[in-house]
Parts: sequence; structure tokens; C-alpha cells
Amino acid sequence: MFATIRSLTVLVALHAGVGFCDPPKSDPVRQPNSDLKNLQGVWTATDFRIGGVPADYGGKELIYVFRDGKVKIYLDRRELAIFYVSLTSYNKPPTIDFTGDGDDVVRMLGAGKGIYALDGDKLTLSFNPISKRRPKEFNWGSRAWTMTLERSE
Repeated sequence: MFATIRSLTVLVALHAGVGFCDPPKSDPVRQPNSDLKNLQGVWTATDFRIGGVPADYGGKELIYVFRDGKVKIYLDRRELAIFYVSLTSYNKPPTIDFTGDGDDVVRMLGAGKGIYALDGDKLTLSFNPISKRRPKEFNWGSRAWTMTLERSE
């Protein structure tokens, strides 16, 4: 009886085209994100625009430090916020999400749904913390907050 059931199972599996030795198919959602690894390090803001207008943060240095799936944001060496980072690199453009705690002003410095472009030691980010909607493209004249960061370390 058991031999008959096992034979039928093998026959159905072969007929369906399922092999018992086939490797599992890769799932892009569960694959480690190489961009997240490439973001690791210290990044300095070289251009930061809010609604297309250069942001004035008093000539102070704005630093983003990416490590272990988190980003710490510093203004003039003072820690402002810590966020968890998640990327989806197969979207066009690739998406980045910052999530975490913080007051409303600090949250607007980084939290939300955004897009990114990573080109070697240059990282471009765009968020729209006012509408809380993810930008669809990099548009320096839009209402979004768009920044360019360059790797410092």
C-alpha cells in the first residue's frame, strides 16, 4: 500500500515537472542586499535641498553614519537621530526606508519612504516628509527633500 502511494507521488511529481533535486528558486526579497553593505560607513552631505531650495543648517556639517542596518544622523557632531534602514534595490528607482523613534523635527531629517541612487562614493537620497509619499524620481525642484552625500570614510 505504502509503495503504491509513494509510486503515485513520484509519478505525479514527475508529470508536473517537479524534480526532487531541484535547488530552491531564489527570492529577491530575501536575498542579502549588496547596496546595504556598500552603504556602510560615514557620509557627508554636500548638497541638501528642500523643495529645490538649498537647505540652511547654519554651515554645520551634516553626517550620516550607516552601520549594521541603522543610520545615525549627526549635525555638527551632535547625534540627532537613529533610524533602521531597509532597501529594495530591484525597484526602479531603488527604494530606501528609514524607520524609528524621534520627535517630529528630527524625524523629518530622515524618517520616511524614499528613493536612492548609489554611484561609488556618491549617494543621492530623496524623501518627502511633508506628504509622507515616496518620490517617484529625483526632481531637485519638487517639494521633496533631496540630498547628495559623499563617502567620508
